Amino acid sequence: MKQKIFDFTLDRALMEAKSKNAKAVRALLNTEAITLDGETLIGLKDQLDKLKETDAYLFEGEQPGQGQQQQQTNNHSPGGTQRTNQKPPNNDAAYAAGTGTYRSEGNSLNKLK
Repeated sequence: MKQKIFDFTLDRALMEAKSKNAKAVRALLNTEAITLDGETLIGLKDQLDKLKETDAYLFEGEQPGQGQQQQQTNNHSPGGTQRTNQKPPNNDAAYAAGTGTYRSEGNSLNKLK
């Protein structure tokens, strides 16, 4: 029964520490060095602090460099091309360039006969 209380208290503490995967975090802990005193787990905080430094990906929250990476990717569209304020090419001109059936005269295109 004592082991079940320990396991429940440890799982709750890992959830409160915002672990993404309690089972993975638990596997990295030295549970023999953690003791239960009432509802307090003695020795857990030091181990969690070390894990947050060495394996930060296991915990929710901003990781080092994450904010900078997010800022850089916001300048790009989902397709991977950079967004610009340029207008798309005139459809008539694009068609004429592709087919060669039109001739440009000034600001207009005339169909070749």
